[in-house]
Amino acid sequence: AMATTTFSFVRSVQDVNNHPDVVEELFYLMDRMVNSCPEAFVASPLLQQMVQAAIMSMNVDHHGAHKGTMKFLDNLISYAMALSGNTQQVQQQQAMLDQTLTQEGGALVQNLVRSLIGELPSYSPKILEILWKLNKLYGGNPSMLTQWFGASLVGHPGLSEGTKNEFLGAMVGTLARDEFSLAVRAFQNASARQRRYLHRNSQS
Repeated sequence: AMATTTFSFVRSVQDVNNHPDVVEELFYLMDRMVNSCPEAFVASPLLQQMVQAAIMSMNVDHHGAHKGTMKFLDNLISYAMALSGNTQQVQQQQAMLDQTLTQEGGALVQNLVRSLIGELPSYSPKILEILWKLNKLYGGNPSMLTQWFGASLVGHPGLSEGTKNEFLGAMVGTLARDEFSLAVRAFQNASARQRRYLHRNSQS
């Protein structure tokens, strides 16, 4: 009921900006649902709308709303990774989650990369966790990961092609966790150096 009510007046980034506390409470509630009754949540007709709203909310510079949103996304993807078995219920849940995550994955990756670059807020350490879990969940489909991450790197002329290619290779490859984390940090640091360089030039 809270989700339906919230969606009746929160339909855009501006709406989220106007009601960040409501969005924060919504996603902490949805996160509790993923943890306590995931089957009912995944079966809900609001599943895809919730993921879309979470991705949209990543654009808002509000600490609580951002952390709640990222925690929800992280736990939802963790649940998708943990599903196993051959029962009809498990197969249905896998299908519903896969449909939602593959349809919204490109937009999610776009915002995750923008957070690393510094164009969007990055209050939550869950950014790295979600990137890692997407790599593990869809490692068997490198062409889709390449499409998602390749598209996310378009339009950032300040980043060298070498930096982009190294990051892309890490995101679609099969690195160990420590190496994956180092690659993300290296990309984030390269982006920060570029921002400082552009800022200095703008002041001169």
